[in-house]
Amino acid sequence: MKKMLIFIFVLIIGVTAKAQQRDIDDLVGKWDAVDASHAKGTLQIVDSTHIYLTFNGQKKPIIHYTADFTKKPIWFDFVVPEGDSTIHLKSILRIISNNKLQWQIFTGGNRPEYFTKDRGDMVYLVKKK
Repeated sequence: MKKMLIFIFVLIIGVTAKAQQRDIDDLVGKWDAVDASHAKGTLQIVDSTHIYLTFNGQKKPIIHYTADFTKKPIWFDFVVPEGDSTIHLKSILRIISNNKLQWQIFTGGNRPEYFTKDRGDMVYLVKKK
């Protein structure tokens, strides 16, 4: 009986921990962004292999990304094509709600542990319905 209770306890903890773990599928959808200078853009996540970034009227595929959902905020690094080369960007992402994200993108150097006003481009994304 005692072994059965321990098994059930461990199972419940495992299921709860897995239920709290987010992944890229939680972000599927089209997200509209407006930054501090009122520049508009979108982040469209179709699935884990098809992600697009639109900014200043240019839609670009994210050709590679890594996302670490164990970090708080989430580390989301990605590569976009730029002419004949590519741009590697680091970013952090916080899920505010099912319909709102906070995202800060850094073009050079190391990523800070948390959001900062000192560097990077901060945007809030709202999910289109």
